[in-house]
Amino acid sequence: MSQPKLYSFLAQTYPQVKPLYQLLRYRYHQLDLFKQSSFEKLQSIPYKPTQTVSFVANNLQLKGDLYLPQNAETAPTLILLHGSSILGRKLPIIPALAQGFQQQGYRVFAFDLRAHGESEQPKTYTTDAFNFAQDVTAAIDYLKVNFPNQNSEIYVLGHSFGGGVTMASQAQESRISKAVVFAPPRRLQERFLNPEAPEKEKLMFRWQIDMQLPKPLEFDFWKPVMEALDIKTYLKDFTQPQHIPLLLIDAEFEPAEDLEFLRNLSEKMVPPVEYWTVPKADHYLNTGLILNASFVQGTAIATFVNFVDNWLKK
Repeated sequence: MSQPKLYSFLAQTYPQVKPLYQLLRYRYHQLDLFKQSSFEKLQSIPYKPTQTVSFVANNLQLKGDLYLPQNAETAPTLILLHGSSILGRKLPIIPALAQGFQQQGYRVFAFDLRAHGESEQPKTYTTDAFNFAQDVTAAIDYLKVNFPNQNSEIYVLGHSFGGGVTMASQAQESRISKAVVFAPPRRLQERFLNPEAPEKEKLMFRWQIDMQLPKPLEFDFWKPVMEALDIKTYLKDFTQPQHIPLLLIDAEFEPAEDLEFLRNLSEKMVPPVEYWTVPKADHYLNTGLILNASFVQGTAIATFVNFVDNWLKK
């Protein structure tokens, strides 16, 4: 069986073997300690949001966590968007970053994008039903209602798939002051958007199981969803003056072709744009699961938080 046919078959049979795939996706995030040179700096990542809340985006119930600093009313807001994962906002990198930025004085709002984690799935398979940027607008609306005296500065930081959502959101939402994009979907034109792309079926199956969708994704409606999350879609906007400040980040241990792609893209943009590579870190900033607990190896999270904090305060 060819690879495209294999993934098409798996997508069709996913509902019958869903628990198995859930286990496999969970194990995908296991921390590989054998890749680390030392166990001395292995630290637990507690899951301790200040408050767990629900809000609505396009009639979909979304679940999120607030991490509030002591000076909650005057603190700037950081909306934290997770990558593609069945764990959503509970993917280890997210609470690690959330608590790191909370300690730096940010009001952090980490929530499950529609169809991820504990948030509701769209009832129809249409491009508009999977407009993830609308979730960010709904989150900002929620914050404005519940924190009417809050600092007006709103930053969005997206990891991986969430980095694509960040790019789509800043194009639609004028209330975003600055955007930080860490390891966004890259090389989508060659990997997915071309109908003959070699990874098209594989990626659609991965996104299906990460969102636990009962039916396979169809390329015709999903292609414009991913075009909206493709960072190259917004290149022209960032070659013009007067755009919002943008920080592009990748990690040293990511694939060389991904590092080259983002670096080259950043060089085509005009200030205020900055590009940075996190040293000695992987796509998840050396976080992961050991059994059911979240851990981080080394200092990548602290390095990341300090750099981004300094950039946001410029």
